[in-house]
Amino acid sequence: MAIVKLITTLFIQLDIWDNVKNFVLSPFKDPRIELAVVMLVIPFFVNILIFWVTDNFLMRHTRKKRNTGDEEILSFKASTSATTSSSLMQGSASCSQTALVVDDTAIILTSSAASPSSKQTTVQQRTSVINV
Repeated sequence: MAIVKLITTLFIQLDIWDNVKNFVLSPFKDPRIELAVVMLVIPFFVNILIFWVTDNFLMRHTRKKRNTGDEEILSFKASTSATTSSSLMQGSASCSQTALVVDDTAIILTSSAASPSSKQTTVQQRTSVINV
């Protein structure tokens, strides 16, 4: 923690900050407007920058995890896809399965509904991505 404070102190001591201050505040002559710019406008844009950098950093790690796992975000071409659907009904339970095949990848959506009593219905869904 002390090293970060030391680096920040040395960074602030650079002569470039006087030029930046003069450039940013040159259009304003009223000290109250300069105060508003320094206390409100500049921190607003700095917070936007920090949020944007943090969001991009987190999203990059999320994309890497998605691309290395079993589930991937796939882009499909409508002209090369084939969809099949089937359903099965046994007593009070029903099951349906839909498959989408694109190039060498198949996505299967399995949905099953079971109603042990007439008042309650339970639906379970599962999506599987299979490289064919």
